[in-house]
Amino acid sequence: MASPAALQRSPLPSSATASSSCIPSPTPLYLQKSLLFLPSSTYHRRSFSLRLICQRPYPLPFLSPSFSSTSFSSAALSSGSPASTAEHLHHAIRLLESQLRTEVLSRHTELLNQLSSLKHAEHALSTVRSAVSSLQSSVRRVRSELSEPHKSIQSKTLQLSNLHCTTELLQHTIRALRLSKKLRDLISASETEPEKLDLAKAAQLHCEILNMCSEYDLMGIDCIDEELNWVKEIGERLRDEAMKVLERGMEGLNQAEVGTGLQVFYNLGELKVTVEQLVNKYKGIGVKSVSVALDMKAISSGGGYGPGGVRGSGTPQIGEGAGQRSDLAEDGNMYG
Repeated sequence: MASPAALQRSPLPSSATASSSCIPSPTPLYLQKSLLFLPSSTYHRRSFSLRLICQRPYPLPFLSPSFSSTSFSSAALSSGSPASTAEHLHHAIRLLESQLRTEVLSRHTELLNQLSSLKHAEHALSTVRSAVSSLQSSVRRVRSELSEPHKSIQSKTLQLSNLHCTTELLQHTIRALRLSKKLRDLISASETEPEKLDLAKAAQLHCEILNMCSEYDLMGIDCIDEELNWVKEIGERLRDEAMKVLERGMEGLNQAEVGTGLQVFYNLGELKVTVEQLVNKYKGIGVKSVSVALDMKAISSGGGYGPGGVRGSGTPQIGEGAGQRSDLAEDGNMYG
């Protein structure tokens, strides 16, 4: 499109300029795309109106997506006739206002319908807004009504749980104290006659008390701690007595005493360790006895009867075979 200065400097006559300005220019591509989605009647009316506007030279730069007001102002000032450019722009503005007025008047009914639709939408929106506000107030009321009962139920539930735990702890504590009393009665009854102490029963009570305190975590209760100290002392005493009975039974080959000692350690939960200790002990004694019996130095230096009841002062010496045969013959004649 030619600028206003170029139009003034053009050698063509004014009639030619006017005729060239009346040549219908094509509608811009982005306006054509926007018209594709309109109804046919509306499309033709708007297309015709836009062509009328686009046929004018001055609105065309303003319809371009890359329009720059700074560049347009600079071009108008440098053209040498800014007043003429301003007059043409005012004319274009009046033309656009007239066209807009025509469009509004021609679509008055449609615009009123759109306005009524907007009013209906606004009314529906206000109804929804009031309903949402009512719902929020209801939720707040329900929350305020339920918060206090919920807190009360939560605190009561916690209190009930603590009561259950306390009850169970008291039951186990009473059970442990009763077992400890039985053990005390059993120990006190055997103070005058220690040999009548039932070691197996005392060991069983001792083990039950310790297991109960460990399983139900009774440590930390004052009465339980006092009883545990005494029970541990009794446990050491029971181990010593049971070991004495077991060793006495092993030395005297008394099966009843051996069984009693093993039963005590079984009730204490220490049978495996005790048996391993005894086996290792007697194994060492046996190895030591065999080593002493087969020690050639002790046999050669010792007198009297040697190992196995063999009479002699040591190992047979060379040249003593005849004397030994005569001694054996004399012994045979005596028994014959």
